[in-house]
Amino acid sequence: SFQHGVTQESAVALVSYGLTYISALNDIEEGYRWAKLALLIIDRFKAQSLYPKIYFLVNHFASIWKEPIQALVDGLRQTHRSALVVGDIEYASFASKAYVERSVFSGKRLSVIETECAALSLEMVQLNQIQSVLGHMGTHALVLELLGSQTRDPFNEYPGRINNCDD
Repeated sequence: SFQHGVTQESAVALVSYGLTYISALNDIEEGYRWAKLALLIIDRFKAQSLYPKIYFLVNHFASIWKEPIQALVDGLRQTHRSALVVGDIEYASFASKAYVERSVFSGKRLSVIETECAALSLEMVQLNQIQSVLGHMGTHALVLELLGSQTRDPFNEYPGRINNCDD
């Protein structure tokens, strides 16, 4: 960026730089500023293909330190949707997993989260995103336990579909 100017790809470097400030240097303020700058870059360039990646990284790793969790939940849900629109299945699955995890701590009704966990897990099975499915199932099991359900086991809801995903 210093030699050739700012491009849409600069957003990836800026968010990475910001996350380094947060995680390695423990400087949340500076890291958050760099991460938010990455959002401005992709918005300026209308870089839709980068929206899912940058918004996920900012919402999941940077904004958690500065913004209310309810705002992050909404941002992660929107990131999931925008990732599906541009065909970024990887970041759609990352965002959906983070979305349900953060929802548990946001004060959202557990019955609503349970329904969303089931729907998002099925979506990830259909998209062959098995790692995300397993993550969803862990959160889904937690939500079912908190609801007092002893009759459902999310790990048995997709018999054969996960084991046969490589076919």
